[in-house]
Amino acid sequence: MRRALDQQHAGIPFGQGQLIDLDFADNIALIGLTQQHLADLTTILENEAARIGLRISSSKTKVMRIGYIRSNIPVIVGQQRIEEVDQFTYLGSVIGDDGNAEHDVKCRLGKASAVFQRLQPIWRSSTIALPLKIRLFNSIVIPTAVYACETWKMLAGIIRKLNVFQQRCLHRILRITYRDHVPNKEVHHRTLTRPLAKTVAERRFRFAGHIFWPPPNRLPRTAIKWTPLQGKRKQGQPRITWRKMFTDNLKAISVAWDKAENIATDRARWRSLAAQCALQHRRN
Repeated sequence: MRRALDQQHAGIPFGQGQLIDLDFADNIALIGLTQQHLADLTTILENEAARIGLRISSSKTKVMRIGYIRSNIPVIVGQQRIEEVDQFTYLGSVIGDDGNAEHDVKCRLGKASAVFQRLQPIWRSSTIALPLKIRLFNSIVIPTAVYACETWKMLAGIIRKLNVFQQRCLHRILRITYRDHVPNKEVHHRTLTRPLAKTVAERRFRFAGHIFWPPPNRLPRTAIKWTPLQGKRKQGQPRITWRKMFTDNLKAISVAWDKAENIATDRARWRSLAAQCALQHRRN
C-alpha cells in the first residue's frame, strides 16, 4: 500500500497533508483530485497488489464523481472499465454523490416497513400487552429504520418521512385509524415514545461527541472542519452540510462550537447535551 499510494499527485489536499485513501478491513476507497489521477492510482495499486497475489474485484468496484464537472477518462481494472455510479450501497448504507440522505432514508424505511409487516401477528395479538409491543417495536423496527442515521442531513422532507413512518406503525399497534382523529402527541403519550426525528437528532449529537474525542488531529475531526481549497460550487443557495446542521443544533441549546469540543471530553455532560438537543429539535 505504501509503495502504491506514495505518489506525488495522489489524493486531495486535506488538513496539513494529502488524503489518498480510506480503508476498512479489505475495502479501499481511493481518492483523486481528477479522474486521470484516480485512474493512474488504481492502475498502480492493481499492479502492486498483483505482486503479492492479490487482485481488485472489478465487479465490486465503483467510481463516483463528486461535483458537476464530467470526464470520459476510464478507470480500468483487469482490462475492464469500472462502472461509474451516482450512488452505491456500502455496509448497508446508500451513499450518493450529492451527500443527500434521501436515498438512504428511503431504503431504511423500506426495510423497516418489511420488518414491521413480518411482525403483524404480534401487533394484532390481544394477549400481548401494549408495553411489550412497544418494546419490541423500539428494539427491532426502529433500529432498522435509523441505521447509520448519525450522518444524515435532516432536511424537512426527511424529518416528515421519518415521523410519518413512525406514526403509521404506532397507529396500527394501537388499532386506531386516521379517521379517529387522534393527535400525534396523544399517540406518543399512549405509547411513551417521542418523534423519530428527535431520536435521530440525539444520535447525531452523540456521534459528534465521538468525533470531538481527542486527539485533535484525527481524520473525522479534521473532516468536519475541512473546507476544500479547490473547485467551485454551482450558483444558487448553498447545500446544507452536516457541519451547518450540527452548528444549528448547538445554537439551539446556546453552546458555542469551541465550548462543545471541550464538553465532549466529559461523556456524562455530553450525553446531557444530546438529550437537550433532542428536546429542542423542531417538530413537524
